[in-house]
Amino acid sequence: MNAELVLKPKFIPVYPSMLQNGYSLIEATIYGFIDFFLSNNEKFYCTNEQIGEMLNVGITSVSQAINKLKENGLIDISYKIK
Repeated sequence: MNAELVLKPKFIPVYPSMLQNGYSLIEATIYGFIDFFLSNNEKFYCTNEQIGEMLNVGITSVSQAINKLKENGLIDISYKIK
């Protein structure tokens, strides 16, 4: 898959049920992006900075959203130290 397309998707699904269950638009959008990507791939690799640039939000907002998704069991994450 072209890395440029991954970081500049034309479409990101946002599930209304997430918004109805109290998730923010950023949280729902990040989840939608990850879920959509994983529908065709085994693993998802992206930095918080890359997600922030893609969504035009700060790294702190991305980090908080990802932590909430993880705490609620919607995603599993691992870290790679450079």
